[in-house]
Amino acid sequence: MRVPLKSFALALPLLCLSVGAQAQRTPKVAVVVAGDPEDELLALANTLNEAIDAAPELRLPADRATLAAMAGAPAPAEDDGLGRIRSLRRRLAWEGPNDPESLHTLGRGVGTSALVVLRAADGAVSLEVFDVGARQYYDELTRVDMANPEASLPFIVSRAQAAWRRARSAPSDPEATAPAQAAARDDAHAAAPANAAVGAEPSPAPAAHPARVWMRKNWAYFVAGALLVGAAVAIGLSARNNSASSELSLRFRPGGS
Repeated sequence: MRVPLKSFALALPLLCLSVGAQAQRTPKVAVVVAGDPEDELLALANTLNEAIDAAPELRLPADRATLAAMAGAPAPAEDDGLGRIRSLRRRLAWEGPNDPESLHTLGRGVGTSALVVLRAADGAVSLEVFDVGARQYYDELTRVDMANPEASLPFIVSRAQAAWRRARSAPSDPEATAPAQAAARDDAHAAAPANAAVGAEPSPAPAAHPARVWMRKNWAYFVAGALLVGAAVAIGLSARNNSASSELSLRFRPGGS
């Protein structure tokens, strides 16, 4: 029995493309700390990054060192090539909302649709979402519940998805981007929950089981592994059949000379 190895060889590249397409269907988001990166803010940024990474609607940049630099973590002793990120992040403490270009440069550098910007003031931490492509914040901000930072995730998801949809539908002509920028705030109002005004806590989304969330994000890799195992077994069987058929056999005839 011969196994059609050609079908496996054709299926594997298609599967790899489907894994990449799955990642492209969710917006990429990262957390930036504007201002003095105190230990409490650093811990909050890490917690939000973990919540974003676990959410099936969002994804994080793959480079964890870049995420740490954007959150304001201390630079290592050796040059890690992320000095520009740290410099841009520090500028946010002085310019604040009046420096959209720094946030745009940060977001473009790591390929995000939106940035989550944290600021500490008056004993509280505010959270805003910056649309990287439109170079502007969405109107609303919220105050983070330090006892339950994950409650801010629906606030982040709605605006990140709005920024991602706007970027996908925006025209490629630079002269036509102004109307898209003006529409970004309207898109946020349509996507945001009604209780996302200043000081209001967004309603937490129903928590999915961790195993279900993990499986939803990694199912394609299980399929890829199954196909690889099948291909390896098929190659082994084919090689065994070929070696068995190539063996010579002797047949003796009685009385022959």
